[in-house]
Amino acid sequence: ADDIRVHTAAGLAVFSASRDGKLLYQTGTGELANRLEWVSRTGERQGTLGDNADYAVAQPSPDGRHVATEIYDENGASALWVYELSRQIRTRISLDPEADGWPVWSPDSAALIFWSRRKGQIALYRKSLVGSGEPELLLESDEQKIPWSVSPDGKHLTYGRWNEDMVGFDLWILPLKGDRKPEAFIQTRFNERWGKFSPDGKWIAYVSNESGRDEVYVDAFPNKGKKQQLSAEGARFTWWREDGREILYQERNGRVLAVDVEAVEDLQTRLAVAVAVVAGVGAVAVPDDLDHRPGDAVQIVERDLADQPHPRAAPVHARVGEQLVDCG
Repeated sequence: ADDIRVHTAAGLAVFSASRDGKLLYQTGTGELANRLEWVSRTGERQGTLGDNADYAVAQPSPDGRHVATEIYDENGASALWVYELSRQIRTRISLDPEADGWPVWSPDSAALIFWSRRKGQIALYRKSLVGSGEPELLLESDEQKIPWSVSPDGKHLTYGRWNEDMVGFDLWILPLKGDRKPEAFIQTRFNERWGKFSPDGKWIAYVSNESGRDEVYVDAFPNKGKKQQLSAEGARFTWWREDGREILYQERNGRVLAVDVEAVEDLQTRLAVAVAVVAGVGAVAVPDDLDHRPGDAVQIVERDLADQPHPRAAPVHARVGEQLVDCG
């Protein structure tokens, strides 16, 4: 096939192949820019955020006032930017020429934890947004790493560490206070990722392919032993509603399902129900001038300029009424 749309810097091409030999692809040239859109819980478009760019992720702050993004430039290097929602101003916060990515907010919205290649290998850093100081090195090692979430008390970070079998990530915990000695939370020959703390800090939801395909699981923290599988038809991402009463996840076909949590203490769950069909769903807090109904989750969808879901799109956060909900 000719004229397959590619993103050379990020190593992406927009195509898919079927088992019977058919090739589906998107044609086009130029940068694979995309846009961030607000989409309601039912899939209805609500508005946009910022300019078109090559976004990889968007993470709203817990206080709902800012959105941290990872944006690729024309050379394939990623940098961190923060949107101030009230004024729609975007400010670059990582000035190092090496790649920085995957920002995760601290619970007080005062700092970001992210990965960086500024020392030649991927390390984890924390950058205070108060003042102009240099980022603080949190963890440096040879393995590839990616941060997932910070516990509500700010004491622990879940992060992915490439496992020794070279088949995917294990789920690790990094104490953010004291000696900061990492500990494995889930370490298998499978691929575990998207480790998300519950709003009360007592559970961690994550995605694993231990069954042969990606599914959503949840287990107690810090003492494991109450593991449950939540999805049944495959899943890409998972996140918690801010009040802990729902665990949401997205299937490969773009359908978003919500698992109702009856009793958070014992994590008794009900059957998942579909809440939206949104390909490439992500999420963000709602600006005050957007009309939204209580109970709606307002999410970010990363779409390319041809109105197609962006291939790197991933869920991040949503807001229910006046509450911010952790979506990844």
